[in-house]
Amino acid sequence: MRFTWMILPLLSACAPSPQTRPGPDPDGFAQSIDVRITNPEDGAVVTSPFAMTVEAGDDVISLQLLLDGEASGRRLSPDDRRVLVTADPGRRRVTLQALDKNGDVLSEDTLRVTVLADASDEYVAFATPYDDAAVVSPVQLIPTASDGVAQIELRAGGEPVAVVSPGEVYTLRTGHLGALTLSARGLDADGALLTETSLDVTLRAPSPVAESGFNERILQLIDTYPDDGTYTYYWPSGTSWSGSTRDIYYQGALVADDGGFSSCYCSGITWELYLETWRGVAAEMGLSFDDLNGLSDTDLKTMRTDWYVRELDGPGPDVALSARGLGARVESLDDLRPGDLVQFWRTSGSGHTVVFVGFEEDDAGNLTGITYVSCQGASFGFGENTEYFGAFSGAIDPLLLFAGRPTMPSSWR
Repeated sequence: MRFTWMILPLLSACAPSPQTRPGPDPDGFAQSIDVRITNPEDGAVVTSPFAMTVEAGDDVISLQLLLDGEASGRRLSPDDRRVLVTADPGRRRVTLQALDKNGDVLSEDTLRVTVLADASDEYVAFATPYDDAAVVSPVQLIPTASDGVAQIELRAGGEPVAVVSPGEVYTLRTGHLGALTLSARGLDADGALLTETSLDVTLRAPSPVAESGFNERILQLIDTYPDDGTYTYYWPSGTSWSGSTRDIYYQGALVADDGGFSSCYCSGITWELYLETWRGVAAEMGLSFDDLNGLSDTDLKTMRTDWYVRELDGPGPDVALSARGLGARVESLDDLRPGDLVQFWRTSGSGHTVVFVGFEEDDAGNLTGITYVSCQGASFGFGENTEYFGAFSGAIDPLLLFAGRPTMPSSWR
């Protein structure tokens, strides 16, 4: 396999310095150990050689680049922010690893690209899913194509399932389990075949998840919050502020604080909503707010670290809840319910923590986006917003959407 790379000077005039931050943020890092490939985006089509820009947190000593799992044997400095990669044509998996002073891996970021030998080549590719991905039904199929491709015929297991336009979302629902080949056939305006591609995924059955009365209580609490700009969106760098709108104490320890800003950010407001919902549930059931399934104040702060996401492209509330017996992971999009807590990541690399409200669908029933409540600039602070799946920059990556369902005390483990 041909794999070469060289360092190029960063072209931007002044790149911001990475800083340790308490959660996913469009402009920063969840942790100072993080590494991020900022360009190209996941699912991109590139011509070899292609330039890759990277960013790294303050604790990263060196970087290692891998192509389809094969390391080059050379190391990059975290200050070297632009890399030229030469690779053979086809589907390629590019991984950048952040290393400490001993050469141990701190974190990594991976993207999948389709490499063309020549920019004039006609192509069709999947923005999602990825090669060898483990998925559950429904599977979001999002193909992209060159300008000469008018329509794309999608196939699953060799059987035609839909004809879509480039960039259009198709939601594949199937009872098939195990290996499945997905194909995309690029057609011209007359229906003639121009090019095609395929990839293999593994379908598995999602873990069952029960309905929960906690969800409705979260939604009821949301209705008591002002969505008129009273709580603006604010994400200050270099601060320990938790992003909440109020102080919350648990066993005498401050586990959320208002920061004095009348503001919020996504991880902080969802954390606050969960704790305040638990406060109401505890009062309703005659329980103590200070006894959340036996957690100490230190335990709760560790739970908050999980909630605010430990790594780029990682889960948030779902693992924070399920690891402590307080909830369950929701693995299938069809099982998502209003009030579920969701962490998603975009094709641009940024992430968001939200309370799920519902899906956006087209006339054919394809899931095109989600509506949620959180704290973000798009709603001028706390409020409702909608974002979409797709192949465009900043679209939600359906394979990086993690959902958790909080449960009532009777269902705690």
